[in-house]
Amino acid sequence: MAVRVLLHFIVGLIFWPFAVPMGFILGFLYTFYPSTLVNGFLKYGCYLTVPGFTSQSVEIDGIQISYLDRPGSPNIPDTPTVVFIHGFTSQKLGWVPLIRFLPASWRIIAIDLPGHGESGVADDWDCSVKNIGSLLHKVFTSIGLTQFHIIGESLGSAYSGQYAADHPEMINSIILMCPPIFHRLKGAPCTPAMEAIDGPNSEKNPLLPTNPEEFRSMLELVLYKSNGNLLHDHMLEAVVGVHSKHYDNFRRVLHDVKNGGDTEEEIKARIEKSNNIPSMVLWGREDQICAVAGAKLIKRLSPKCKVIVINNCGHCMSVERPKKCAQFIEQFISRQQATS
Repeated sequence: MAVRVLLHFIVGLIFWPFAVPMGFILGFLYTFYPSTLVNGFLKYGCYLTVPGFTSQSVEIDGIQISYLDRPGSPNIPDTPTVVFIHGFTSQKLGWVPLIRFLPASWRIIAIDLPGHGESGVADDWDCSVKNIGSLLHKVFTSIGLTQFHIIGESLGSAYSGQYAADHPEMINSIILMCPPIFHRLKGAPCTPAMEAIDGPNSEKNPLLPTNPEEFRSMLELVLYKSNGNLLHDHMLEAVVGVHSKHYDNFRRVLHDVKNGGDTEEEIKARIEKSNNIPSMVLWGREDQICAVAGAKLIKRLSPKCKVIVINNCGHCMSVERPKKCAQFIEQFISRQQATS
């Protein structure tokens, strides 16, 4: 107890330059009520780091799909609308580090996929790539989108690619970050982590940690440089506790993706259907989940696609190298806006 009290005061002192009372409150929560601190950050963190966001939701087939919306500057000519689709076990808030570096004039929409974040999921829903692509179209039309740029990370890339193939008339450009699924193509490399996640005999998913040690191992897997040792076990236990409430939904989504098609023929057909859409792929060179060699495969299947490999970067690019990714995204989308 004495150690926790001391830690409480130390954290309070760290926050002193900003506000002594707030610092001690945060230190108190960190020490004694870490779950409250985690839940508060997940709910309100985006409003503190990226002003202008509002939390919205739309009802699709009886469930609520949550999203963040920043209107940007609609009065400025050629202002793009950019939609972000997160990856497996992530949520809309995960895009905040990257969005901070994008122009404030852009309209930004970040969606919680079914069963993730604040979005629900129905018992009879099929969360395969094909069906989530159809769901996204209902979401986009419900909130009045007509044309936009779409960005997906990890599993979100598969959903984004499916949507672009099904509705090319809606897409100004598509950006994929560390896309999965390509390991299913003949001759494509498959990492041990992907085999554990997507393989037929997988039993333990490394992306679903159940204790602090497994959480640190997950960070080492998805990041080039993990900072898991900076957090105490009691805080990591709170993070795992909050995160694990979604595990049943996560497992269901993964089951539907694994068993919902995406054969080699389907993947190639999807790429061919969207070949005329301006596209860019960003990949972390040290990605331990989706082998970076997949970037060459994409380039071969889609010669017009711009492929960029970022050094010192793992799988979770939006968190690990947000500024660098934002620079490439801004350049690419601005170029498309100028030529459209």
